[in-house]
Amino acid sequence: MVLIYFLIFISDVLYFGCYYNIVNFFIYLRGFSRNLFC
Repeated sequence: MVLIYFLIFISDVLYFGCYYNIVNFFIYLRGFSRNLFC
């Protein structure tokens, strides 16, 4: 589970940024990590 979150986090930062809808959904569920980059 942690690995999945890590991969989503890295892919969001490197490829999609903060506005990719599907990735943002998972980041929202995950919590505060999104705030570090947005």
